Amino acid sequence: KDGIIFIKVVNTKGVPQPVNIKIKNAKRICSTGEMVILAGKSLEDTNTIDNSKKVVPKSQKIFGVSSNFTYTFPAYSVAVLKVRTK
Repeated sequence: KDGIIFIKVVNTKGVPQPVNIKIKNAKRICSTGEMVILAGKSLEDTNTIDNSKKVVPKSQKIFGVSSNFTYTFPAYSVAVLKVRTK
């Protein structure tokens, strides 16, 4: 049966962090995933009335997704990765 796995990652460090992701009990995993990421230049970055687009979500495709892969998440980021399974 087709399914979707949501993987949520928070990087509170000021440097990019490689994360090894292991997905168990999925027979087939689509090699392309979708990610929505919210990142700033510091943990204190916020949107204001004068600058309402300082921190905005960005969507992107992720390639090389498998049952065991590594992805490097940007500094000061929150990400949701959507992986399709079969």
